[in-house]
Amino acid sequence: MGNTLVATIGGAVNWSVISDARFKKDIRNDVAGLDFIVQLKPVTYQYDILKYRNHTGESKMDTVNSSEMVQNKEAIRYSGFLAQEVESAAILSGYDFSGVHHPENETDTYTLSYAEFVVPLVKAVQELNLKLEAIKSENSELRSNLLKLQAKVDEMGTNVKMTVK
Repeated sequence: MGNTLVATIGGAVNWSVISDARFKKDIRNDVAGLDFIVQLKPVTYQYDILKYRNHTGESKMDTVNSSEMVQNKEAIRYSGFLAQEVESAAILSGYDFSGVHHPENETDTYTLSYAEFVVPLVKAVQELNLKLEAIKSENSELRSNLLKLQAKVDEMGTNVKMTVK
């Protein structure tokens, strides 16, 4: 689906992946959430097309526009992750993350499947929601206790005033 000079790939619909429960087995609820997500280090970067081509052995395009296309591609500032750091985060969190693809030979490269990040992000949001609900409950209980204590203090103040008179 293109080469190193392709800046976008698009279509009128989103990419769909088979996700039919009838064809899945050994289903587990073991997705890492916050443990994995908080270790990720989002970065911005620019591609070094010539370095990539030298590494992969990708032939240099002999078109008149090739140099300009390389400059245009290298001028784009991307946001993303470094695959090796994502791999380390997955290992540290004990998560068998399917979004990192390892090089299979000397000229192959690491790649990331960014769509795979959705699942641990959902898990992280669920974990944060549980923490939020616990904090809300604790806050409500503390607020109730504070109101009770304030009422006692007010009552004690009234009793002191009555005793002084």
